Amino acid sequence: MPNEILGTKKYLVLADESTWGTTPGEPVYVHLPVTEYNVRFRPQNRQANPYIGLYQRKHSKNFRGQPTGQLNTPLYGWVDAGIEMSLAEYLLSWAFEGHEDTDLPSKLAEWAEGPNVANKRHNGLRVNSATLSGSDDSGVIELSLELQGKSEAGQNVVTAAQTLPADRNRILEMEFADCTFKLGGSTVGVKSFQLQIQHGLKAEYLNSYTPSLLVKTQRVLTLSLVLVKNSDTYDTCRRAVTSTEMTGQIVLKGLHNGTGTAETNWTVATLDFGRLALVDVDEQGGKEDLATQPLNFAVLKPETTDNDLEITWTEAA
Repeated sequence: MPNEILGTKKYLVLADESTWGTTPGEPVYVHLPVTEYNVRFRPQNRQANPYIGLYQRKHSKNFRGQPTGQLNTPLYGWVDAGIEMSLAEYLLSWAFEGHEDTDLPSKLAEWAEGPNVANKRHNGLRVNSATLSGSDDSGVIELSLELQGKSEAGQNVVTAAQTLPADRNRILEMEFADCTFKLGGSTVGVKSFQLQIQHGLKAEYLNSYTPSLLVKTQRVLTLSLVLVKNSDTYDTCRRAVTSTEMTGQIVLKGLHNGTGTAETNWTVATLDFGRLALVDVDEQGGKEDLATQPLNFAVLKPETTDNDLEITWTEAA
């Protein structure tokens, strides 16, 4: 029989690792509906070209490599019973927590192709960079993760894909229209936003074919909000010699559809920023458009025990 692989038959499950790059004895698998998962082992190749009297090359060697790629998904308020948290909390904690940690939390991913034709397992996946975004054009809250890992195993190891849950109809995306935004304590209407983090992961191979270490070298957090222009407030800030700082807050809401605490409907994430330093204010809008202003902030740590970004999770009626 033919074994052609259809895109609709691919799916992803994740599990936490207690030791980086190692599959736990009894993984707790979480099925995550995604719009894209293109992580794969990417070898580095060396083609020797010694003096042998020829233009043509005679040698080729893959000498090291690691799995890297993108995971793109909407955020979901649905609560997974196995991990006792929403899929949104599971992913945002992976991407944005570990403020002062050198060794970031890692997960394994099993990508079913077929399924059971070309299944793959990626171990040691850590978030190198992440973008949380939403807009009134897309209508949903989305998360894009750029991942790096340690190793990849194939169908000979992942012989049977994890069984799919039967209740995927209860998973709904977090809606942009359900979000609220504040700057300096005042609610603002936002056309779109992007929260980005860069961890600057560095792989060290240490005479091994796959990485022996994968460590964080930085934590750079930036926020962009696009507002409709209705005053010269931010023009003035842009011209100021001194830096303008303010607090910020983003509240995300997603239906958990009965999978959370009884008598509640929503999984709520409150993102608090103690110091937003305004870096630049851009201008957009043509002759037949409303004028908009993208506000670009550097997210800084306050002079307190608070972190640059504090995320609080609750459930609400």
